[in-house]
Amino acid sequence: MRVVRVKTYITANEGFLKRTLDYLSFMLMGFVIGLFERRPDVVVATSPQFFAATGGWALLIAKWRPFVFELRD
Repeated sequence: MRVVRVKTYITANEGFLKRTLDYLSFMLMGFVIGLFERRPDVVVATSPQFFAATGGWALLIAKWRPFVFELRD
């Protein structure tokens, strides 16, 4: 399995707004980088954060591949 890592805006637990920006930057960068990757066999989103599922779902639509979402708490 090939794992693609993305750079994001990372913040410590410094409030709702900064944490939300962290999550949104992950979703956006994951989606954008995923668009330029070769067509995967499956799109996997794993996260305690909600927006990872949104980015993975967007890649599912763009690449039209099976989608697996693992939700952890």
